[in-house]
Amino acid sequence: MKKIIALALVSIMVMAAPLAAMAAAPVNLQTKGAPVVFGAKAAPYITDAGDTMVPLSYLDSLGIWTGWNAQTGTATLINGKLVTATATSTAVDGAATAFNLNLTVTDNIPFIKLRSVSNIFNLSLAWNGDTRTVNVTNTLSKPVAAKKELILATTTSTQDSGLLDFLLPEFEKDTGIVVKTVSVGSGAAIKMGSDGEADLMLVHSKSQELDAMKAGDAVSRHELMYNDFIIVGPEGDPAGVRAAEGDALKAFKAIYDSGLPFVSRGDKSGTDTLEKSLWVAAGVTPDPKNYLEAATGMLATLTIAEQRNGYTVTDRATYLKNQDKLSLPILCEGDSLLLNQYSVMVVNPNKNNMINVLSALQFSDWLISAKGQELINAYGVEEYGKPLFFANFKPAY
Repeated sequence: MKKIIALALVSIMVMAAPLAAMAAAPVNLQTKGAPVVFGAKAAPYITDAGDTMVPLSYLDSLGIWTGWNAQTGTATLINGKLVTATATSTAVDGAATAFNLNLTVTDNIPFIKLRSVSNIFNLSLAWNGDTRTVNVTNTLSKPVAAKKELILATTTSTQDSGLLDFLLPEFEKDTGIVVKTVSVGSGAAIKMGSDGEADLMLVHSKSQELDAMKAGDAVSRHELMYNDFIIVGPEGDPAGVRAAEGDALKAFKAIYDSGLPFVSRGDKSGTDTLEKSLWVAAGVTPDPKNYLEAATGMLATLTIAEQRNGYTVTDRATYLKNQDKLSLPILCEGDSLLLNQYSVMVVNPNKNNMINVLSALQFSDWLISAKGQELINAYGVEEYGKPLFFANFKPAY
């Protein structure tokens, strides 16, 4: 009897080994019969439990809007239903569901269970065991908002530089959506999103952006474009900033040692955050007698610096757009510490029922699309001979 049991166990183990190997192997994926090609890290696979896992980004091609908050590990899926998923739970329109997405993150790429997606959104799947191929046989129409208007909370630099005046008519022409902008500092723009007073944020203060993501204030964040900050001041440069030869910290020490006026944005904007970090990195604390916090936008700050015969930090785009109104030359530029990265963030629709998340997602996707990125790179070339912003979106998932 023991021999029979032992032989049975051996047989089961022999049979199970190939099955386990098969379960760990990759799977082919098709959409309506057409093969889908993925990068190596994003390739779909089958778990040991037999679940087909696909990268979250694949769902966009099926007509489902997606968002990924890497800070909280939360995926958002929208098409007639609002689905949120973490590693341990899945909710549909705020209620728990039996169709768990089994969210898993590998190499920073979120993967979800395809069968659960098909159950939630009524997609049909077909399996070919011979070729190990899953075919998604139908797709959805991507939903668009009935309300063709959204509120964009953004920085004064995107407004003062003229970039939005260049981009928004193109977006409206493509989609019919009107974008109403509120131009404030990045800190104030992020707070508007946090308070549910905007649908989308276009900002440039990474530390504040990541804090907002950790708080769950946005469902997605995409790094969109960059330019740089520059240090400007009086033509005669009495503080000797030019002698720093592009070293931002040496420039700040020179301004501090000179006792000459420095005008700060003082408004918790991205520029203000960057400037204050430079003082800390330079190891000096500005003397209140010579340090003026303007609590205003970039162009107004530049004007005050000129009036006070002082120094300030500005984004290059606003400076170039308005240089005919100013007599402040560029005195320090090119330091890696002066990089100015912008991101677009879609506000979490759970903030309130007024958030126009569909239009916000549409605008965010338009900005990171090939057309949006080309337009960003084109702005300023005709007038200044070079772009004022450099598009640098790279898929994060």
